[in-house]
Amino acid sequence: MRVLLISEVMWPYGGGGELATYLWLRILSPVLKITVATAKIDKRSIDELKGLGIDTVQMSSIDTSSRTKLWISLERAKGYIKNLLQGYDLVWIPRLCYPVITISRQLAKPVIVHLHDYVSVDPSGAVVSPRYGYSMLRLLGLRNYVRRMLVSPLWRKVIAYLDQATMTVFVSNRQKDIICSKRPTLCRSYSVLPNPLPRITTGALTTETLDRVLGIISNHEYILFGGGLSKLKGFDIVKKLARIFAKHGILTVVSKARRLYFDKEAGIVYVPRLSYSEYIKLLGSAKAFLYPSIYEEPLPYAVIEALLVGVPPVVTYVGGIPEILGRRYPMYVTDTSWNTLNAIANKLIKNYDDISEHIKNRAEILRNTWRDNKLRDSFITMIKRIIGRDGDSNHL
Repeated sequence: MRVLLISEVMWPYGGGGELATYLWLRILSPVLKITVATAKIDKRSIDELKGLGIDTVQMSSIDTSSRTKLWISLERAKGYIKNLLQGYDLVWIPRLCYPVITISRQLAKPVIVHLHDYVSVDPSGAVVSPRYGYSMLRLLGLRNYVRRMLVSPLWRKVIAYLDQATMTVFVSNRQKDIICSKRPTLCRSYSVLPNPLPRITTGALTTETLDRVLGIISNHEYILFGGGLSKLKGFDIVKKLARIFAKHGILTVVSKARRLYFDKEAGIVYVPRLSYSEYIKLLGSAKAFLYPSIYEEPLPYAVIEALLVGVPPVVTYVGGIPEILGRRYPMYVTDTSWNTLNAIANKLIKNYDDISEHIKNRAEILRNTWRDNKLRDSFITMIKRIIGRDGDSNHL
């Protein structure tokens, strides 16, 4: 079986969805003949995919500078897309190339749509948890909120294509429940498959930026937040927690900020965007990882990475996070009051060894239940459901 994966960008560009796609390609390449069609990919990724037996096609006419421009350019490239699809048995769309669905179905080709966010139910791609009392306007800001309204007509047209997909793949049960409640037509045929675990390596990496950061935080314990200044990712809560931890002599490092800056009064070290290796190096030495997102995170790699390196996350009870950490994990931020946040900080400090042991045990559970071979078998079983074959997976 020949599979064509169409994604606007490929890892290391993009975010968690692109990383998940790359990891899926690694574990599926031994049993499927896959070609990747994308508008943006670097040479290193092309070489890595080639080493896995995966061909790449560069879609130079596709504009990835915004979601709107992506969809418009795909609509205009229907003839090119139609020719591209020839010779493939299955089309796999792991991100936002939804206009390809209708072309594929016109050619009677089955389509898997892999959902890593909530674009299918909201133009922003986000669904806000009702638990914490935030409005979408407050989280996005006026400019982004207006932009969300302006793109709604095109968004409604494009997401209608999703109803034609042969199979919808969700990455967590919570994501599935949210989307199915808002758009049940996407759940006529679906699978819930957690994303593959990331391959984390920590070495003796040193860079000028990282050295400057380490110089500021030297001789201090610190906790790390990787969401920049995003209110959607919980920056409002982070600022409150930072003041509490500062009273205990613990700094808060905020990555993805605009520049390197140390706010001594707030106890926050702002750090510009780091490379993945730099970020993992910083994470590995943190006392804890903050992820108080207001967004119903489908299955955030940031939390999984902290778990796998043994760093306790302080998180909100949203999205697929309980499916990663377990519902009885003791470090959930259940509301944003000062009393609750003080209690969370005190619990982390006083019960650190017990919390670390929970993290260690939970990481082992994930390594066992989300093993590559198990995920590969589940994906192949799903494909067999689509194409109606009962033969050995190697026949695919």
